[in-house]
Amino acid sequence: MGGDKNLSDKVQALISELEIQKYALDVAAIVSIFDAQGKLLYVNGNYSEISGYVAQEILGKSFSYPSKESHDERFFATIWNILDTGQPWRGQVQSRSKSGDSYWVQRTIVPYEEHHKKLYLCLSFDITAQKKQEAFLAQAYEELSQAEQKNRSNLEKLLATNEEIKYSKMALQAQKYALDKAALVSLTDLEGNLTYVNDKFAHRYGYTQAELIGNTHSLLNPDYHNPDVAFFAKIWARVAEGEVWKGKIKSKTKDGEPCWTQTTAVPLPDANGNPVNYLFIGFDITKQELQYRELKETHQILEATEEEMRQNMEEVNTVTELLLKNKNELEGQKYALDQAAFVLQIDTSQNVSYVNDKLVLSTGYEKSEILGLSCEQIHQKLINPKDLETIWIDFLAGNVSRKEVSFMTKDSQELWVDVTAVPQYNDFPNAEPSHLLLIAFDITEKKRHQARIKEEEALKDALLSTNAQIIILIDVGGKIIQANPSAVEYWQKIYNQKLQTGAYFSESVPTKNERRFFENLILRAYREKNYEVEQRFIALDGRAIWLNMQVQAVYLDDRSLIGIAIRAHDVSQAREREKILNKQHSDIKASINYAQRIQKSALPVLKSLQEDLPESFIYFEPKDVVSGDFYWFAKQDKHFFLVAADCTGHGVPGAFMSLIGINLLDQIIKIKKEYSPAHILKDLDEGIVDALQQKETGNRDGMDISICRIDYKDDDLKEPINICFAGAKNPLVYFKGYEKYKIKANRVSLGGYHKRRKKNFEQECLKLEKGEKYSFYIFSDGYRDQFGGENNQKLMSANFYKLLRDIQDFPMPMQNKTLAAFFERWKGQESQIDDVVVVGFSLRS
Repeated sequence: MGGDKNLSDKVQALISELEIQKYALDVAAIVSIFDAQGKLLYVNGNYSEISGYVAQEILGKSFSYPSKESHDERFFATIWNILDTGQPWRGQVQSRSKSGDSYWVQRTIVPYEEHHKKLYLCLSFDITAQKKQEAFLAQAYEELSQAEQKNRSNLEKLLATNEEIKYSKMALQAQKYALDKAALVSLTDLEGNLTYVNDKFAHRYGYTQAELIGNTHSLLNPDYHNPDVAFFAKIWARVAEGEVWKGKIKSKTKDGEPCWTQTTAVPLPDANGNPVNYLFIGFDITKQELQYRELKETHQILEATEEEMRQNMEEVNTVTELLLKNKNELEGQKYALDQAAFVLQIDTSQNVSYVNDKLVLSTGYEKSEILGLSCEQIHQKLINPKDLETIWIDFLAGNVSRKEVSFMTKDSQELWVDVTAVPQYNDFPNAEPSHLLLIAFDITEKKRHQARIKEEEALKDALLSTNAQIIILIDVGGKIIQANPSAVEYWQKIYNQKLQTGAYFSESVPTKNERRFFENLILRAYREKNYEVEQRFIALDGRAIWLNMQVQAVYLDDRSLIGIAIRAHDVSQAREREKILNKQHSDIKASINYAQRIQKSALPVLKSLQEDLPESFIYFEPKDVVSGDFYWFAKQDKHFFLVAADCTGHGVPGAFMSLIGINLLDQIIKIKKEYSPAHILKDLDEGIVDALQQKETGNRDGMDISICRIDYKDDDLKEPINICFAGAKNPLVYFKGYEKYKIKANRVSLGGYHKRRKKNFEQECLKLEKGEKYSFYIFSDGYRDQFGGENNQKLMSANFYKLLRDIQDFPMPMQNKTLAAFFERWKGQESQIDDVVVVGFSLRS
C-alpha cells in the first residue's frame, strides 16, 4: 500500500508540473495541435490574436490554411515527410491573417501520441518584426550600392567638361548633405588616422570631433575586434587595392555601450587612380542586432523547453507501464499470499468479514464458525485479547503494525504466528481506514526452536560478549565466576588488586565508598535486569579512566537468576575527544557571534529608516547566525535609496559577500554620488569583480539585488514625486489599490566575470499620481522558496504576491509581524532553507 501511494504521489506531482509548463507555453507561444490528417484540434489565444480567427472558425480546418497562399504544396509535403519519420520539424512560415495582413512565425512541430492516437504539437513565435527589419536592412544596403554607383558615374563626368564638373559638384554636395543626415561618415588618411567625421558620427559615439580627429577607428572598439588582427588587416588590404569593403562592425561608445554598424569602406583615388583617402559610411543597426540576439536567445530557450517536455512525456509513459506491471504482480502476490499465510479481515464494526482457506485448515474451524465473529468472540476462539487490542489501536491511527501472537486451534493447540496488520481504504487516501487486514505466517516451529536454544545460550552470551573490553561474571552469592584478561589488567591499573575466580568480588575493591558503589550497581541490576552507566576511576598513576559499564542480571530459562554480568568499555579517549570538540564548538560559536556583531554594525540602523521614511518596514530573518541577505538605505540630497540584496551562499561566506556589497554601496552612492540605479548596478558589478579578483581567479560569487531611488520635491523628503528602479534578477512589486504591478529586473546577477559577455543594466522610473497611495516591496528569494505547508512544497511567487496584496493596507509594523507569523506557520517543523529579507514601504504623492 505504501509503495502504491508513493507512486501515485509521483504521478500527481508530474502531472502538476506538466500543467504548469503547458500554462507557461500558452502564455509565451502560439500553440496549436493537429491530427494525422492535418486537421486543427486546438488553438490557444495567441494563435487567435495573430491570425484574426477565433477557435470556432479555424478548428477542423487544415493546419496549413493560413499559410496556403504563401507556400506551395511541396513546402507542406516536405514538412509531412520529416514528421512521418517521428522527428520534429523546425522552420519559418509566412501566413496571412483573416484581414489579409501577412505575418511570419518561427515554428516547431513535434509529433507525439495520446490514447494511441498520433497528434502534432505546433509551437510558434512571432518574427514578423524581425523579417521587416531584415527587409529594411536589405533595402538600405541596395540603396547604398546604388548611391556608390552613382558617385562613380559622377566622378567620370567630372573629367568630361567644366560644366559637368560644376553640376556634379552640386549633386555631390546635395548627396553629402543627405548622407550626413542618414549615415555615420568618417574619412581617414592612408595610415588610418581620422581626418574627418560628420556630426552624426560624433554624436552616436559620444565624442567631440576634436577627440576623434587624429585617432584611428580602434578607439571605438577596444574590447571587440582588436584581438582579431586579421579582421582589420583584411579591410585595409582590400581598400588599399582600390576595392570596396562591406561588412558589420561592432564598436563601443564613450559611455561603454555597444554599437553595431553596417559599414562600407571606399578608397578615394587621385587623378592617377591611386588611393589618397578612405571613406567609411556606416548605418546604425544596433537596435536590430539586439532584437535579433534576443530572438535567438528566446529560440534557444524554446528548444530546451521542448526537450524537457519530451523527456517528461517519456517518464509519464514509463510510470504508466510500471503501474500496469505492478497490478499484474500484485494479483500474483495475492494468490501466493493465500497459499503461504493466514489472512483475516475485520471491518470497522469489529466483525470478521473475510478468512482464507489456509487459516481455516490450520485452526480446524469451518469458515462459517469464523465469519461474522465479533472481536470479543475472536478473543474466545483465536487471538489473545491484549494482542488484538494493541493491533486495533494502531489500526484506528492508520498505522501498520507487526508483532508475534499466538492463535488457538479448535482442539486448544497453540500456534505462534508473525502478524502484520495493515489498514485498508475503500477510496485511498480516505480520512478513515475501512478494514483491518491481518496477514500471519506460522512461526510455531521457530518459537519452539528459540525456546530450546535460549536456555543453552544464556550463560554463554554473558561470558563471550564481543562488544566489551572488560567482562566480569558474578554469581548470586557474590563470587567471581569469570573475569577476562582485560578485566584483570584494568583492576591492576586502578586498585592494584587481583580478580580471581572463586574469590568474593567485594574483596577485590579496597575502599568502602567504591565497595558501596559496586554493591548498588549489583542491587540495581536485580531490580532493572539490564542497564548502562558511565563511571570515572582514578588509576594508580593519577590518570583518569572512564568506563562505560553494561550491567545485566543473567537468567536461565528466563526464570532462574544465575548471576550478574558486568561488561565495560574504556571510553577515556572518547571523553577527551568530546572535551576537545566542545572547546572547538565553543570557539567557533564565539567567532560566528563576533561576525554577527560586525555585520549588524555594518547594516544601517533601522531606527533612522523610520525617521526618514515612516511608512516602511524591513523583515530580516537570517538562516544562520549571520546572513548572506542584507538591506541598505541612505538619504542623499533630494533622494532616498532602498536596497535589498541576496548574496551567493548564506552563513559566514554569505556574510562576507554582504560586507563587500554594503561597502561598495557606501562608496558608489555616498562618496562617488552616483544616483542612477542602472549605473549603480554597473559600478557594483565591476566592484565585485575587482574585490574578488574574478578576472584572475575565475571566482563566480556575486549577488542578486534590487535598488529603489525615491525622488522628492524638496530636501525635507515630505513630498515624493517619482520612484526609479533597477534590479539584478530580483524585481520590484507594487500595488495601486488592489492591482498588482511588477517592474522586471535585468536577467543577470552581479559579479562573476564573463570575458565574452557584456552585461547591460536598465532602469525604469514611475511618476506618482497625485492623491494615489502606492505600496512597494523588494525582497530576496528566501521567503518564496521556503518549503512548508501541508504538502511540504515551496511557497512560490504567486502565493507570496497574494500575501503582499492582502496585507498592503495594514500599518507597516503589522505587515512586518504578519510576514513573520505567516513564515513560521508555513515553515512548521521544516528547516529554514535560506536567508530572508523583505523591504516594504508606502508612498502617497
